[in-house]
Amino acid sequence: MTETLTFLVKQLVDNKDAVKIEETADNNGVFAHVFVAKDDLGKVVGKNGKIAASIRTITRAIGNHNHVRFSVKFDAIEE
Repeated sequence: MTETLTFLVKQLVDNKDAVKIEETADNNGVFAHVFVAKDDLGKVVGKNGKIAASIRTITRAIGNHNHVRFSVKFDAIEE
């Protein structure tokens, strides 16, 4: 699932090398924290958060197919 998330995010950003995903799993499911460059955060979130919501919908659908709860949070890398 992380591979799909990485692919989606890297297609949106200019600084592809700055994309970093930290994934943690527990009894509640899988949580992915996506870090991108500060300049690219707006491209990943989109107007009114529509792109981020779409990415969350895609990853949730994949998670549901695999019987795993999957959630995503987006953040900028601190420099």
